[in-house]
Amino acid sequence: MKHRDIIGALPPLCVAMLLCLLVGCDRREGGGGWFAPRMPALTCLAEAIPAGADATEDDVAVVAEGMNAFTLDLYRRLAAEGGNVVASPASVSLACGMAYAGARGETESQMAAALHYNLPQDRLHPAVRTLASRLVGGQESGGLRVANAMWLQSGYPLLPGFTEVVGRDYGAAAYAADFQTDPAGATRSINDWVRSATNDRIRDLIQPDLSRDTRLVLANAVHFLEAWEEPFERKMTEDGDFSTLDGRVVVAPMMHQREMHQYAETDDLQAVWLRYRYPTHRAMLVLPRPGRLEAVEAALTPQTLADLAAEAVWCDVDLIVPRFEFTAPSDLVQPLTDMGMVDAFDISRADFSGMTSAERLFISRALHKAYIRFDEKGTEAAAATAVAMEAAMAGDRVEFRADKPFLFLIEDEPVGVHLFIGRVADPTASGP
Repeated sequence: MKHRDIIGALPPLCVAMLLCLLVGCDRREGGGGWFAPRMPALTCLAEAIPAGADATEDDVAVVAEGMNAFTLDLYRRLAAEGGNVVASPASVSLACGMAYAGARGETESQMAAALHYNLPQDRLHPAVRTLASRLVGGQESGGLRVANAMWLQSGYPLLPGFTEVVGRDYGAAAYAADFQTDPAGATRSINDWVRSATNDRIRDLIQPDLSRDTRLVLANAVHFLEAWEEPFERKMTEDGDFSTLDGRVVVAPMMHQREMHQYAETDDLQAVWLRYRYPTHRAMLVLPRPGRLEAVEAALTPQTLADLAAEAVWCDVDLIVPRFEFTAPSDLVQPLTDMGMVDAFDISRADFSGMTSAERLFISRALHKAYIRFDEKGTEAAAATAVAMEAAMAGDRVEFRADKPFLFLIEDEPVGVHLFIGRVADPTASGP
């Protein structure tokens, strides 16, 4: 058994937030009934999503398929901006799902189409609850953590049906905030929650401060920390050339290992799957052939990824991949608008009458920020499993040399959801 460094290997962390703001004086009478508790804005962190068995297996599968389709749609919008990319569309989908619970009319229809919500609301949200509980259920320390939260202007009335969905199906912790007289303090409280939920990796998500017109903030945070099943040995890492997306050649620390991995290739790409110590998690690296990056990105669909996985075989892989670490903030308003979610951001057309009857709300800002570190570290205890697989598998050695831009996806295999997606355009850069 080879000696390995023991620590977490690949911790991507991300936060997606939606901020719903008041549009003026369009006040409506009646309704309401639930009020934010009058308590400090930061009193607890909801880390566990409540389990539930209300959804059918077919509905859970529909939600997973929709999340994966949205993952690739959003990735293409973010990748078009160039540079490094890291995002958790699953986190965006969960945050948007809470807002969707209050959407009605054309706003509801547009959100459903853009976000691939392919079930009626009374079936969608219970299926989301079941899927999310499976993603986080039964894990030891580390792994995947999901938190949802809601900040509400003190005394502001929300409709009971909306709060029931957000509380029951998303497990969101509810906090009172004073946006009207202390927007800076409310902003600090939310940013502090983000820092806590992401292990201090993501700071100052909201910049500048929220406006005094803010009535409601809905947030989701995802924290992932896992060790490789087959860690890279640090002594094998050497500096090497990497050809960046913009045509430069940079020197990056290139990790190297020869191990048995699942592997597939086509005329356009090579793909390799790296296992984490937690058995349901794995990372997929997609290396386009020279000159084929744009074609590969354009052709990505849930079906093409499933076909690649079905064709994968265990191979002796000579794997060379850069060590990298970067953070990528994203303003999601334009990407989501381009995907057809138009009215939700429009001051005159947004319809969130399922949230409140007090006044008209619209989404003023949709923020996302993600961090990823990809390095050699892992756990020695899992090496025996790899040795057993190595003894049981056969095949010619193949080389997977990621010395040019490549894509990565992190998934929960049994649940069938891609948790993170990104692109390494320059492994030496700390941002996009």
